[in-house]
Amino acid sequence: MLAGIYGRFTEGFDTSDLKTVKRLLGDLSRPPDSDESGRELFSIE
Repeated sequence: MLAGIYGRFTEGFDTSDLKTVKRLLGDLSRPPDSDESGRELFSIE
């Protein structure tokens, strides 16, 4: 739902609110077993 709302904006991406939303969406899109760079922390072989 948040991604849909964020996607409707066409300007204002430099505001603190939209920066926070972008960061949150990035965090939510990463796999749970990864660090901030997106690298996997654990490997199951």
